[in-house]
Amino acid sequence: MHSTPKKAVVCMKWDSDGELSFHDTHALIKRLASAERSRRAMLDHHELRRWRSRVNGDTQPSQTLAS
Repeated sequence: MHSTPKKAVVCMKWDSDGELSFHDTHALIKRLASAERSRRAMLDHHELRRWRSRVNGDTQPSQTLAS
């Protein structure tokens, strides 16, 4: 049995003016961008599979994750 490393709990720090700190803002933007790239890659993969099945004559209708 393999144990997977657990992600560390991330605590965001707020400045005295109520804004998220520069470091945490940058980290959050970077994480969101990475998640968006992963999401788009997954959708592109499924759209490509759907297109290939149509080209190959597969007549079964299939749902995409985007719909």
